[in-house]
Amino acid sequence: MNNDLALSMTIMLSVIDGVVFYFLIDLLKQIICGQKKYVKKSFKEILSYLASVPIMALILYCIYNIPYALFDGISWHFIESFGPINVKYATIALFVCFSLIYVYSLISLIFSNKEDSNFRVLGCLTVIIGFGNTFSVFIINEAVRRGIENADSLVLYFVAALILYVYSTKIIRTIVVELTNKTVYEKRISLINKILSSQYQKYEKIESGRIQSGLNNDTNNISLSVNVFTNLITSAVSLLFCFVYLAFLSLYGVIISVITIIIAGSIFYYFSMRANKFLVEARELQDVFFRFINNLMLGFKNLSLDKAKCNGFKEDMQESCADFRIKNTEANKRFVNVYVIGEILTMLVIGSVIFILPKVVTGMSTNDIRSYVFVFMYMSGPVRVLLDSIPQYMFYRVSWSKIKELEEDLLGIEKNNNTKSITRNIKDNICIDVNNLVFTYYFNEKGVFSVGPISCSFKSGEVTFITGGNGSGKSTFGKLLTGLYTPDEGEISIDGDVKNSVELGEYFTTIFSDYHVFDKLYGIDHSKKKESITKYLKLLNIHDKVKVKDGVFDTLDLSSGQKKRLALMISYLEDKPVFFFDEWAADQDPHFRKFFYEELLPELKLRNKCVIAITHDDRYFDLADQVINFEMGKTIGESSVKPA
Repeated sequence: MNNDLALSMTIMLSVIDGVVFYFLIDLLKQIICGQKKYVKKSFKEILSYLASVPIMALILYCIYNIPYALFDGISWHFIESFGPINVKYATIALFVCFSLIYVYSLISLIFSNKEDSNFRVLGCLTVIIGFGNTFSVFIINEAVRRGIENADSLVLYFVAALILYVYSTKIIRTIVVELTNKTVYEKRISLINKILSSQYQKYEKIESGRIQSGLNNDTNNISLSVNVFTNLITSAVSLLFCFVYLAFLSLYGVIISVITIIIAGSIFYYFSMRANKFLVEARELQDVFFRFINNLMLGFKNLSLDKAKCNGFKEDMQESCADFRIKNTEANKRFVNVYVIGEILTMLVIGSVIFILPKVVTGMSTNDIRSYVFVFMYMSGPVRVLLDSIPQYMFYRVSWSKIKELEEDLLGIEKNNNTKSITRNIKDNICIDVNNLVFTYYFNEKGVFSVGPISCSFKSGEVTFITGGNGSGKSTFGKLLTGLYTPDEGEISIDGDVKNSVELGEYFTTIFSDYHVFDKLYGIDHSKKKESITKYLKLLNIHDKVKVKDGVFDTLDLSSGQKKRLALMISYLEDKPVFFFDEWAADQDPHFRKFFYEELLPELKLRNKCVIAITHDDRYFDLADQVINFEMGKTIGESSVKPA
């Protein structure tokens, strides 16, 4: 090792020392301020930390004895007296570097907080791995140069480099696994929170395929960026140390290596940008495919009954799969072309070293050429990792942009943090007043159907039927009334106070025509309502079909009528002031239809509930206190069947 190479190593290691020292000081400040606290460790983790002590002691011992190993037994006293003196400073910088990284990494793993990402620890450990990789190559190259019979002093260094690489890699891979899963979790939770805090009428316009892709494939792609980041840093550090070593062998060799990597990277990036268009198109087709999956699950009954329909659907789904395959294949084939170009460049450089470099640089020995070829062949691995990260980055960028688009589309009204207090403060007797309510469906910025203006009122202790033909606007009115839609004009007030969409929902328990029954009683204190659960299951004649244990249904394998009765039981348990039913009796047999109109609704009325039901059963209209008729988005009549 000459003086100039040692000086380069000293400068590079000093920069790393300064960065890690800053990290360490910042970490200690956070611990002192209580931002990071001790986290209890498992027995296995404690053993791992203890095992790191002798490993680090071995590494530091090897660093201390570098002159003895590299200069055939030369002592520190000899180097201090006769040089090269920069070797001393390089060794001190390396000793400090490993010590700081070890102390920082150990303290970071012992003290942490919930927000810790450990990216700094990853960065520090990848420096060690990069150095270990390069040092292993240096030791092997030096052993070959000396000859096997004179390489005994290097065995300990080879073993130390191997242990260092294996141990650091294990720690890094463990952190990467944790970070990857944490990234997926955090991004999915963020998306879920945005979905659940979005307004229904905005959510309704988003294709379910986009949501599935975002929660599944896109979040996974983003999580892989952690692994890409680790490999990228490790490879970059390995190349950096290799360049320093190559500078010792030949300055021209370094220039050739840098030019080769720049050319390969530029070509790779150029083709990657051209392939990006196909990646975006493939990602769009993925949303379409998820939409087909939803249609398959929801419409399987129809497909099973109609062979022609099934065959047509199958052809379209297969076409979607084929389109995705073509676009994805085309994108990856473009990267294959670049891989080939990279291989050709690597071989050309090696050929140039063997056939051209000796003619350009006079005095190069066969050992120097052999060493250079050996190091460059090793460097081809990290170079490939750097080039491979470009398409991986493209996948990551496409997924990230899709998630950002989804998040922007999901922006809506945030849930009110005081919804529980709203529910507790609801009065027994309420009066809902609808004043000049207007809502318009838009398509391409043009209104295609309007509901309203509508004015009406609903009171506790009354039953109201809403009727009208298909497409008359009654279901839309129901979504406006319950807060799922926000009106373009007008307002809804309860007891004289104007309510927004979030507040309105707290007053209603609903069963819409496209209702869904969860397998758990969410939002209901089931432990206090065991008697009510038993009572309503028997009342609705489903006690022998489904059981409830710890708030969870043992099955939802029920007929449509039974499932709707189960939804009705849940409404009873929610016990809100207003019960809203959208064609509840449509799936019931004559017995339960009569039971619903003649017993259940009157019973709710006696309990002073406000009952609003969308229905076509005109034979039961005389049981209502008022009937509101819809036609073409407007009320055409309002009649009080029973005198107040």
